[in-house]
Amino acid sequence: MTSQALAATAAIIAAGISIALLRELRALRQELLATAAAMEQVDEPLLARANSTGALIARKQQSIAQQQQAPAVMREAGIGRMKSVGSVLAVLPKQEHNDLVAALSRRAAPVSQWGPVLTAHAHVVEARLQSLQTGDLVLTSTRVGSWVGNTVQVLTDSTWNHVAVVVRGRVTDSCEEDPHDPKHDKVKRQYVPRSKWHFEVDDEGTAHLFEASWQGVHIYPNEMEQGTASRIHDRLLKDSAYEEYSTIAVRALQGVERTAEMCRRLEAWIVKARGTAFEANTPLHNIFSEDAGGLDSMHCAELTTETLKVLGLIPADFCSGTAPPCVYADAPFGGVSLLHGSYGPMEIIKSEDESEHKLANAAFTPKAKLRHQSSVIKE
Repeated sequence: MTSQALAATAAIIAAGISIALLRELRALRQELLATAAAMEQVDEPLLARANSTGALIARKQQSIAQQQQAPAVMREAGIGRMKSVGSVLAVLPKQEHNDLVAALSRRAAPVSQWGPVLTAHAHVVEARLQSLQTGDLVLTSTRVGSWVGNTVQVLTDSTWNHVAVVVRGRVTDSCEEDPHDPKHDKVKRQYVPRSKWHFEVDDEGTAHLFEASWQGVHIYPNEMEQGTASRIHDRLLKDSAYEEYSTIAVRALQGVERTAEMCRRLEAWIVKARGTAFEANTPLHNIFSEDAGGLDSMHCAELTTETLKVLGLIPADFCSGTAPPCVYADAPFGGVSLLHGSYGPMEIIKSEDESEHKLANAAFTPKAKLRHQSSVIKE
């Protein structure tokens, strides 16, 4: 192989013209290495050309992977902003912190910018919620007054600060053990041990919400515990845990076949994840970082991302803790790209009056239990 041929090959790679040439490049590199090894005196320029070709292959493969398998990510600008804003918020006195967060947090106003608004049609909202499928998403926006929700909005410069994933199935009367320790010193005060009842994933079942909150990771609704035939509608629009959200939206997972094998993997993952505590490995002001990568505790977007990994929609090696909720709303600083299928437009199922006049006169009045950062860990 002449130097001219190598130069031509390198030029083709540099221009990014053809992925098909990767196999030829690998063979070329092996040929060069084999030729050099056969020589009594190693030809250093030949080895250098072989290694250079290998580096070009690696860079091309990385580029292809980034284009074809980009998961739920924040761009560098967004990551840098989160770090800088978080470092400032973390050292502010409680009142200054809360005042600043209240002033800067973003709400979903006007809601029509995000997609169709269904809120005026209760029967449509009911039908839409009952039709949700496994892998669909629920996203929420917090009104002024939520210490945690508003802080997440400021950190990510986003309207959306919470996300959960829909799973169809049923709560059975089969019992399963809970391996989690509710007495762990990092468990939040609001933590609730998981139900003993097994959840069966089945597309013929009803829509449930698989969600990570202060209470931990749970399936909602849990009919066995509540003793009534509850619906996902009740969790989203009647449960006190959702009272702080001014806006709730859903997004449909499109172009993905829910196979039996996918349901089997998902059911096993739910068994493992239920009862996991809310993220405890990193403080709120740095919560969307690699420090939150462990699965011994999880934040809402981390659980959602891990669930999509189980479904084969996000690369298995992606660090789920780095994904904030807003990437599932295609936020300014990032977005989600699936290996298969895509997410459709957001559909608004709850919206409050968030006019500019109302927002300008809003007061930050946190509940007594929502004090500054150190208070969210059980003392």
